Amino acid sequence: LAASRALSRTGARRLANGEQLWSAVRASGGPCGSASGICTIPVGETWVLDSDMDVGALLVEGTLLWDTSIGGITLAAGFVVAEGAGRISIGSPEAPMERMATVYIKANGASHPYVGERVFGGYSAGADEGASTALPTVQVHGRPLQRTWSLLAATAPAAASTLFLAHDPAAMGWRVGDRIGIAATTGVQPGLPPRSEGTTHTITSVVGGGGTSGYPLGIFPPLRWAAAGGSQTVEGFTVGISAEVVNLARSVVLTGDDFSRVSAAAGGGVGPAGLHHMADCPGCAFVGNAIEDSAQGGITIHQTHRALVRHNVMWNTRGNGIYTEDGNEMGNQIIENVVVCSTAQEC
Repeated sequence: LAASRALSRTGARRLANGEQLWSAVRASGGPCGSASGICTIPVGETWVLDSDMDVGALLVEGTLLWDTSIGGITLAAGFVVAEGAGRISIGSPEAPMERMATVYIKANGASHPYVGERVFGGYSAGADEGASTALPTVQVHGRPLQRTWSLLAATAPAAASTLFLAHDPAAMGWRVGDRIGIAATTGVQPGLPPRSEGTTHTITSVVGGGGTSGYPLGIFPPLRWAAAGGSQTVEGFTVGISAEVVNLARSVVLTGDDFSRVSAAAGGGVGPAGLHHMADCPGCAFVGNAIEDSAQGGITIHQTHRALVRHNVMWNTRGNGIYTEDGNEMGNQIIENVVVCSTAQEC
């Protein structure tokens, strides 16, 4: 995923008691003022990220709050890990991060003693053993989307620049400029070139309301291949065959020097996004994320129970899309997610 830097930074956050601006902390020097130093937010301290941070690695034992009034901030580090009762907060349900925010994980060799290199997340020793010690909190709430994907309500011919969706894009929260992916609906025969591929486009128009043929959505570039929508006739039977249309745009982006190896994990482990050794965790949730072009699957649930994985979209996640690692994970709700490979060769 690539994030474009916002050109303007607006608003001003009022500091609560005990909060410190990162810009002031950085000016004091030390390891937190160096692009190669291991920076630690101490227990009991709250830092407000009001400008770019570039450090060797970041340990959060206190609290890191992202200033949601400022767009275009980048946090760059070899790993970003909350430990103990540490807390990382990029937006909240009440005040989501609507502006662009980027966490950039560097391939600089920095390694956390347990979760290893190139990780964004939290770690607590003994979490999976029911330890009563305080646990870290990592919450990321970006621009809200009521739905992250829809279906084509009608077949879109090749060269079409308007799609008709099964759901109202305006009501879903989709906007002009968002990137979308459209799944292929034509089969692939071994040894022959694909007759269609999943393709990505930019939304050019969003019109509220729709008719019997669906809700219109303008796109660019136009479709290279036709994509099925609504009902199709197969061997004399009428069946529903519709291309998935997924929204890939997010206001908070996790990327890095080699995004295919970036891990956003709780508890340690492998995979682009995962819940590892979180035990009984009804408060754990991956909701509404977009994962693209990963080299090691999409979302992994490992020795974690009663978590929520919902409304996520995965585009060209090589290997598995959503994976319960040991097979004994119980009570997890895996609901309304979409996994798309643009071609069989990509995944």
